[in-house]
Amino acid sequence: MLLRLPAPEPGFPTATLPDCSSRPALRATVQVAGHGASTAQADGKKGGLPSSPTLQCADTTVVACVAGACPLLKLPNYYNNNKVFCYKRDNVDTSPGDSGGGVVFNRRIYGVHIRGGKYACDTPGMAMDLCEYRDWITEVTGIAFP
Repeated sequence: MLLRLPAPEPGFPTATLPDCSSRPALRATVQVAGHGASTAQADGKKGGLPSSPTLQCADTTVVACVAGACPLLKLPNYYNNNKVFCYKRDNVDTSPGDSGGGVVFNRRIYGVHIRGGKYACDTPGMAMDLCEYRDWITEVTGIAFP
């Protein structure tokens, strides 16, 4: 879904469209944002916890998209897809409720968060790579970007 807001949210700087010739590489620091829970339950689950009433932002690191070694969750290695990129950093995680949040690099939005683990473990977060959809975005909005 593509959504046009009537005005920027006050108090937050806006991110411009990505420069697709300069995407974040492995080990680059990116920022993620969302309203998902910021803690996990005793069994490691993040779902079912209350959402944050305020937008939470954190720095994280671009990593290879591979299934983690989380002992609580066995995922197939379906991450290898050129339309997504992944991120992970110790003590930083995304939660259910963060989907749709932006992934920002150098003050430009490069991704939209689409997946975080159900458990607090080493499974990376995943974002839709906006550069892979730039033709569609330009067609729908009439706004071209590099």
